[in-house]
Amino acid sequence: MKTALYIHVPFCRSKCSYCDFFSVAHQGSVPDTYIAALTAEMAWRKKQFQVNAVTTVYLGGGTPSLLSEVQLKKLFDAIHRLWPDSVPDEITVEANPADITESFLQGLTACGVNRLSVGIQSVDQQVLKTLNRRSDAACVSRCLELLNTSWKGRLSLDFISGLPGLSDEQFLAGLQLGTETGADHISLYALTLEEHTVLWDQVEQGRILLDDEQNDRQWALGCDWLTSHGYRQYEVSNFARPGYEARHNTTYWLMNPYLGIGAGGTGTVGCHRWTNTTAIHDYCAFWNGTEEMDGENAVPPEETELLDEETRQTEFLMMGFRLLDGVSEKEYHRRFGGSLAERLGELWNQWESCGRAHRIPQADGDITYALTEQGILLLNRFLLDLL
Repeated sequence: MKTALYIHVPFCRSKCSYCDFFSVAHQGSVPDTYIAALTAEMAWRKKQFQVNAVTTVYLGGGTPSLLSEVQLKKLFDAIHRLWPDSVPDEITVEANPADITESFLQGLTACGVNRLSVGIQSVDQQVLKTLNRRSDAACVSRCLELLNTSWKGRLSLDFISGLPGLSDEQFLAGLQLGTETGADHISLYALTLEEHTVLWDQVEQGRILLDDEQNDRQWALGCDWLTSHGYRQYEVSNFARPGYEARHNTTYWLMNPYLGIGAGGTGTVGCHRWTNTTAIHDYCAFWNGTEEMDGENAVPPEETELLDEETRQTEFLMMGFRLLDGVSEKEYHRRFGGSLAERLGELWNQWESCGRAHRIPQADGDITYALTEQGILLLNRFLLDLL
């Protein structure tokens, strides 16, 4: 079996005010015991699912750029050792602008990393301070300049619209500075207020004001700017120059198998889904404890779920319609039987008649069902009606 490989590094120097991903504030170096645990879990998951090749590798977080060059080498050496005949199409590492140095970039290249994903979010100093970002405006500027001159691999940058205090001018200035680095991929997210984050509390207390209409308008402004500068929107929040779409993330959207490694990591293979414990100490204790993990009866510290066909079909449609290329009629039939047209029913005809959806004939005789650029803006409404 071939799968994608996701590795979660949950350590951050500080927590951004809007973030609800699993991460912990951590000063000092990332513990070597965590790297050892990642290596042990990879070997175990390989055997568990009989994985003979990995198609893509993605180090996410958290802040994977906190790993030392020695730790990165150990991790990628382990991947190459476990799958010696496998050459992943794409190897991505997420990074904070504050961690981008000549040495760091050289270390990534030496490990075979061919794609870097950097969370810029904004170039405005006051906005970055409000978000409790570790990188200030000067740091972001230095990072972008260094990426432009020294990074030879693929590059993806993240930006957020609707941030508190972010003007349209500064928002577009950030996109322009980002694209001038030669970035072939831009992720543009509309700010989402997540419960129990610092930003949520600040808004609830009236200390920060957010405008949903301004957020939507600003995101649309960014979408128009990117498409007019050579980037194609291929997913709700993702834009790429032709041929540079994120292959690893597309694995998720197409509901293909992937191994999720690390504390808090989630993986799905077939009907089996697991989410590892977020207790980092327990995670390391198990995977570094030879007695606990020996044998087929070992029970990792995780939550598991057996996905029934209805759930898998629902997720397949939910994720597939995020893509502007849409959902394949042949692939739907291969996985679930029956007709995609019948599953979509009259709802599809209604959306198609008003220009929010269309059917795209393929050269191999397949037909993909996709929302248009106007329809994708109303994705949640479509999915709510469909599911």
